[in-house]
Amino acid sequence: MRLTFRRTAFLSIAVAAACAPGPAPRASSSGVESAAQTVVPAETTAPAEIAEWQRLAGFLKSEDPATRFVEATTLFLRVPYHNGPLGEGDAGGPDPDPRFDLERADCVTYLEQSLALALADPADPGSFLAALDAVRYRDGEVSYVTRSHYMVRDWIPANDWLLEDVTAQVGAGHLESVERTIDRATFLRDNGAEPRPGVDDARDMAVEYIPSAALNEVAAELRTGDLIFWIGNVEGIFVLHTGLVRVQADGGLTFRHASSRARKALDESMAKYAARNGKMPGFLVLRIRPDAAMPPVRD
Repeated sequence: MRLTFRRTAFLSIAVAAACAPGPAPRASSSGVESAAQTVVPAETTAPAEIAEWQRLAGFLKSEDPATRFVEATTLFLRVPYHNGPLGEGDAGGPDPDPRFDLERADCVTYLEQSLALALADPADPGSFLAALDAVRYRDGEVSYVTRSHYMVRDWIPANDWLLEDVTAQVGAGHLESVERTIDRATFLRDNGAEPRPGVDDARDMAVEYIPSAALNEVAAELRTGDLIFWIGNVEGIFVLHTGLVRVQADGGLTFRHASSRARKALDESMAKYAARNGKMPGFLVLRIRPDAAMPPVRD
């Protein structure tokens, strides 16, 4: 499958080789956002891009949202890894990368674009971008400030319409906890955006996670299509990497993700992945809601 879409300058918002945001190089001085901007109309998307995502959506056969999501991630297997391929595009701001790019992915955008494809209606040309905006941005409002940069502080709560955090259920009896200070305001300033007082201020947070050592004990509770967020030993952020799990016929677990190490999206043994990544001591589990659908437009 050959996909040819526009590429623009790349603004890193990641820690080292991880996909999750954290301390980053200062953004270009090309613009500063102080308020959320409206969604760019779908007609600004090139017809070839619309035709391509509609074609891909045609390969999704299941009516079940989780199964459609897994089908979508299959379509993007072997897509090259590129850290931070997406930005706000025509909406402006410090990150001018395109709003979507089906030719490249990092670990977060691999999940986001697959979720959007699973939610989109092929008969509606604007539905893919609308779904992607709903997943990436608070209330679908497109700006660097409203983007869900931090998985625990931003992304998970903003997507409670789509996903349920089942970490406590899956890891019952095995949970450990970690506390961190998430300083969203400093992150935004360092990247050329103006934080919102009282909204983006630094916040002390705690999260419970399943230790990697308990993977065998909790394996039977995992389901194909569960999203996996790996907790890292890095101050200032919780999640270092993301992907999804697939349960094999023999009960073995496959971790599917866009890998900076392999430079592409691929499947590998989840146990082996956990064993070689000592800086990520455990993981969260998010599950797609069976009634997942596009959220209503909020005034």
